[in-house]
Amino acid sequence: MSQARPPKISHIAPVLRVSDLGQALAYYRDSLKFTVAFEWADGEGEPVRYAVLEYGEAGVHLTQSDQPGGTTAYCFVDGIDAYHALAQASGANITEDIKDQPWRMREFETRDPDGNVILFGEHLDRVEMREKPGHRHLWDSFWYHGIFHPHDHDTPGDKAER
Repeated sequence: MSQARPPKISHIAPVLRVSDLGQALAYYRDSLKFTVAFEWADGEGEPVRYAVLEYGEAGVHLTQSDQPGGTTAYCFVDGIDAYHALAQASGANITEDIKDQPWRMREFETRDPDGNVILFGEHLDRVEMREKPGHRHLWDSFWYHGIFHPHDHDTPGDKAER
């Protein structure tokens, strides 16, 4: 008898409650540069009440609601400084400017028109790696992609970094 592989979660997408879906779509599309991947209306001629937006491989879902706001989502970004500049130039509502945090993340915070908080961040190890050409860090290893824990295996490059 063969054993079934254990289930694996591929990704999580937050569903944000918004009071005006059209306004929210415009904010995420125009200010945060997401693209609209899917829209749902209950019938032809009915207003859109659910939408999926994407940026790269990340997604956020928006739903029309009488009780908007109250959600916080964290988005991991490869190239946080460039994304921050893009969002800022596009008029995003940046409520906490970009900075290095003690928990080894470089991040900034935005709020959509309904008060949903969207944090964007990048591991400082990745930021520092880009600043040192040729420097390889564990974030680029198999561990970062969920294959093994960094203390399970050492590579010559990893030992040199300690």
